[in-house]
Amino acid sequence: MTDLEARIPPLRIEPREEDVLAIVLDRPDAKVNLIDEAWLHAMTAALDEIERARPAGIVLVSAKPGNFIAGADVSLIASLETPADAERRARQGQELLSRLEDLPVRKVAAIRGACLGGGLETALAFDWIVVADDDRTVLGLPEVRLGILPGFGGTWRLPKRTGILAGLPLVLTGRTLRPRQAEKLGLADRLASPELVERVAIAIAAGREKPKRRRPVRARMLDFLAGRTPPGRALLRNFTEKNVAKETGGHYPAPPRILERVLDGYGTPRGAAMAREAAAFGQLAVTPEAKNLLFLFTGNEELARHPWTGRPAPADATTVRAAVLGAGTMGGGIAGSLAGAGIQVRLRDVAVESLRVGLAGAAGPLNRRVQKRRMKPRDRDAVMERISPATDLTGLTNVDVVIEAVPEILELKQKVFREVEGIVRDDTILATNTSSIPIDAIAHGIEAKERLVGLHFFNPVHRMPLVEVIPGARTRDGVLEGAVGLVRRLKKSPLVVADRPGFLVNRLLLPYLNEAALAVQDGWPIPAVDGALLRFGMPMGPLRVLDEVGLDVAAKVSHVLEDAFGTRARPAPLMQRLLEAGALGTKAGRGFWVGTGRERTANTQDLGGLPAAPAPPDEEIVERLLSGMINEAARCLAEGVVRERDHLDLGTVLGAGFPPFRGGLARWALSLGEDEVRRRLDALAARYGERFAPFEGLGELFRNS
Repeated sequence: MTDLEARIPPLRIEPREEDVLAIVLDRPDAKVNLIDEAWLHAMTAALDEIERARPAGIVLVSAKPGNFIAGADVSLIASLETPADAERRARQGQELLSRLEDLPVRKVAAIRGACLGGGLETALAFDWIVVADDDRTVLGLPEVRLGILPGFGGTWRLPKRTGILAGLPLVLTGRTLRPRQAEKLGLADRLASPELVERVAIAIAAGREKPKRRRPVRARMLDFLAGRTPPGRALLRNFTEKNVAKETGGHYPAPPRILERVLDGYGTPRGAAMAREAAAFGQLAVTPEAKNLLFLFTGNEELARHPWTGRPAPADATTVRAAVLGAGTMGGGIAGSLAGAGIQVRLRDVAVESLRVGLAGAAGPLNRRVQKRRMKPRDRDAVMERISPATDLTGLTNVDVVIEAVPEILELKQKVFREVEGIVRDDTILATNTSSIPIDAIAHGIEAKERLVGLHFFNPVHRMPLVEVIPGARTRDGVLEGAVGLVRRLKKSPLVVADRPGFLVNRLLLPYLNEAALAVQDGWPIPAVDGALLRFGMPMGPLRVLDEVGLDVAAKVSHVLEDAFGTRARPAPLMQRLLEAGALGTKAGRGFWVGTGRERTANTQDLGGLPAAPAPPDEEIVERLLSGMINEAARCLAEGVVRERDHLDLGTVLGAGFPPFRGGLARWALSLGEDEVRRRLDALAARYGERFAPFEGLGELFRNS
């Protein structure tokens, strides 16, 4: 807590009309309201004042535009060291909200803006919830994403309000709701336009209006059967347990505990339910999984504020016009992200068919949001109208940024920039979406070297949160800051990395993916290799990743890295064999796997004649594929590709899909210990060759902070 926050409380009591008091949330010197020590003390004092004043009603409102309560201060949760300490903290919040719930006055929460985690738990302690019907308002309990459960009564109060069939999935998944979704599920009692939310809440608190809480008879009957009868509870528990196990792979301890607490708490008296919830919170808050997820959350926020050491965080970009050169899937995805952020986009490609693919790529995620009723058709249409396709270079004279997204061919990228550098303004940022070619190599062929910067997006663009931002030797500071600001504008995480071949993520992926291909070449079964890494927690097996990327694309990146790093980066000969057979991956219908979806089978036709070996244990497969990745991470740290070890973790989780519950590649290596990692590398080097020889600076990975 800062000295200013100690002097100015994060909330205050103000009188409203007709014997109604308002609790006004307004954390000093902050854009959002958070629940922390100061908030708990201030709310306790506010309840003391309300009990003395005995008003007819109270309303809870926020003075922050676009924010109600963003949740608990994550640093407070991360500081918890023992289950007893965490349980005590949860009981403190529970007792405060129970005291609020028991106040003998009409209580109305007027929600406008983000109402998440402890913020929603606070609102649930009120009699009525009025919600602003606008795009900035979202409600949810996302604690499961941090490896914990709601600890201020959320596992008991949310299902009580919405019914168990609607409430259980919300707590289990951490899904957020828009206002109309919240009203439909019974979480919101009344919607109002943003400017009228407080007025409506005051009318309810004063007794002039009483919303009718109506849930369909069928929904109430189903909830009774599922939540209050032994057969229904057993069926719901069995069904949900299977889904949780399937979704988490058994790696995340929070979902099973949430399921237990919601089911056992439904219909249980408040005191008993709260005690069990607090105990469960205490146990979860100090697990390694929770600590790793909390680290990633705070690290990602820090990355957005301070993308690289020694520089102040730039403001979000004021870009209003952009051009994407090269359509196709990647170019379309980038154009869609820009348009979604309110930026006018010129999407240019020499081929009309590529433009069609690009526009379809931009529209696809929007159409899925419309289908799920998370976006209105008119809003989707407004986004797509910001994208104007073209086969020529017209419309570029006044753009703020140009993003090149053509194939990974040095001469082609240089040609594109030579074509446009004389057309655009002198202050236009020139960004390349290269995935492996050094920025200085591209700059060598153009005049405007100081305006060139790398913006490496990952596919699919709309899902992948990381963007590597790569300055070249001549890149101006203002250009780098503008690029970082643009990434922030897109609500993505900017990771500034040094201009080295492969940058960070692809350089770390190379030994992992290539070793998977080498393992198949040695006779290890394809299903065993992919299955072991899936069970380790990867979202997709490495051979499937190669198929999705495209073996031709992977080959181009591999050759760039082989030129830079020599024999340790040499592609598996098996890759060339597949390329010659036309097995390019998913786009060709076959690569390491044949087919799509659940019908995939190992490609025995093109890979026939390989030695047959029994499937090794999962541990042996994981050790072989990931040990080289750790070795390469140590090299990246030593070379200054990233300045902090934490950036290795953020890059591997946000850009390479490393299991979040493990905290990232470096944190996983730390959990193994330096001696164990060296032992593994020495053993692998003896068996498979010098590519596994421990890097001489490996120890710094374990000492760097």
